[in-house]
Amino acid sequence: EPEEGKWRFDGYRDIEQFIKIVKDAGMYLVLRIGPYVNAERDNGGFPNWLSQYDCKVRVNDAVYMEKVLLYYNKIISIIKQYTVKNNGPLIIVQYENEVLWQESMPALLELRKHIASKIDDVILIESGLYHQGELTMADGKHIYHNTELWTGWLYRWGENILPAQLGVNTVSKMFEGLARGVDGFNYFSTRVTRPL
Repeated sequence: EPEEGKWRFDGYRDIEQFIKIVKDAGMYLVLRIGPYVNAERDNGGFPNWLSQYDCKVRVNDAVYMEKVLLYYNKIISIIKQYTVKNNGPLIIVQYENEVLWQESMPALLELRKHIASKIDDVILIESGLYHQGELTMADGKHIYHNTELWTGWLYRWGENILPAQLGVNTVSKMFEGLARGVDGFNYFSTRVTRPL
């Protein structure tokens, strides 16, 4: 929604085509829908127009929540047909990213409740500042996850890239997690950006 009320799902924004590609490749999908995704995006993925409103983001602010729920309804109307129950690849929806503030908890609970009321056959997660968490399933089983385990940060073209020891440490963390019962990882390789 680069302009308020003008939804665009064309070109690189075509989420439905992306989901079909994932399915055709025989993979499962963990979809990070936001509203805040970070991913080194401008405004963490929030549209620029949101700044015109007198609201506080990522908390239970009435204006902010109204805008987020409109966005969720639009996204969910597209993705709900692609859950595993519907023979699609979607198994997990991540609805917030890198949130650590205690004041965000009421908003997180509201967002989770809203999504669960619209799409009930996916696992819902949010990711804390260190991208790890614990889910308690309906049967009482605990599922531990880490949504981002990476070897380094953003590097610029021509800079020295991570030392080998950093890669070894990352792999060690993965094995430590498995020994503790971590059930899932999303491994980030080193990202390199070119100068403009």
